[in-house]
Amino acid sequence: MFLIPIFAATVGIIESNERRKEIRREHERMRRKKAELEREKNQFKLNQQKTFRTYLATLTADLQKKKKIRSDKNGELDKLQQQIKEVQNKLKFDFTAERTSNARIIVMLGHTGHGKSTFANRLMGDNSAFGDQGPFIVGHTSKPGSESVSKNIYDSKLCVVDTPGYYDSSGKDSQHVNQICDYLKGCGGINGFLLVRNSTDLRFDGPYKNLLTEYAKTFGKEFFKNLIIVASYVDNNNNLFMERNRATEMQQNIITNFGVNKDDCPLPVLPTGYNNYSNVIHKVPQHISAKKFRCDQIISPLDILLKKKKDLREVIRIADGDIKKISVNIKKATKNKILPQTPRL
Repeated sequence: MFLIPIFAATVGIIESNERRKEIRREHERMRRKKAELEREKNQFKLNQQKTFRTYLATLTADLQKKKKIRSDKNGELDKLQQQIKEVQNKLKFDFTAERTSNARIIVMLGHTGHGKSTFANRLMGDNSAFGDQGPFIVGHTSKPGSESVSKNIYDSKLCVVDTPGYYDSSGKDSQHVNQICDYLKGCGGINGFLLVRNSTDLRFDGPYKNLLTEYAKTFGKEFFKNLIIVASYVDNNNNLFMERNRATEMQQNIITNFGVNKDDCPLPVLPTGYNNYSNVIHKVPQHISAKKFRCDQIISPLDILLKKKKDLREVIRIADGDIKKISVNIKKATKNKILPQTPRL
């Protein structure tokens, strides 16, 4: 009889102990879970802070990069604007005579020392021994600008524009090309180019190719279409020029190196020298087109500088916009330090 209550009490004690153990185990699980969540929360915050710092550092680096670009380009622009100003100050021509004249305008081109100005004087009627008594200055000169003189030649009124020689000793090729372009843009159109080439040295070397490349780039597709080549230093007793077919060689060099179509660009070659220039002068008007072509599309070194100036300003404008956007983002990020919302426990 007494054993039953004792057994029941013992069972109750055991059950009570088990419940307390279970509660303690549950509390431990809750504690561990809470600790785990806390660690996750802290790690999440650390990751977000790291991400924020990386984001801010990236924005700051981008800002410094854009500011450097703007600073560098502004420096380039300042130098370029000064260069353009200096170039423009040297361009002073009056085109009234050429615009109102019905003369055919031909532009003399060539290396210094190849007889360009001498032949221009011959065209103007200079029959002196050395062709140095005409309106154009013969020999190496750093005189700026282009000179033009009009004259009737065998019932054709020609306006001859003599230009400074290419690769002259003063090193002003770009200045001279600018002046040629400025002249041609103001003259209302031209009829042809006359390139004087020393026949004693017909190598298609770097300087000669650079000369033609520069002229083709400057005057565009009309250059080769309206080009006449005068081979200088070919006298009556110089049979090698004819025997070795030098004229065809001069034409073929241009056709091969510049992809010129012979049908569109005849490239006539007129040999001349000390004692046979009068016959060539008679032939020049026959090869000059009576139709002028416009020079508005000429691209001078000055035009290239102006294009570069425009491009620089566009780069600076874009950099300014980027700097403004990045600065706003940095300000917002620094002020708010917005992080994604942390998970709830």
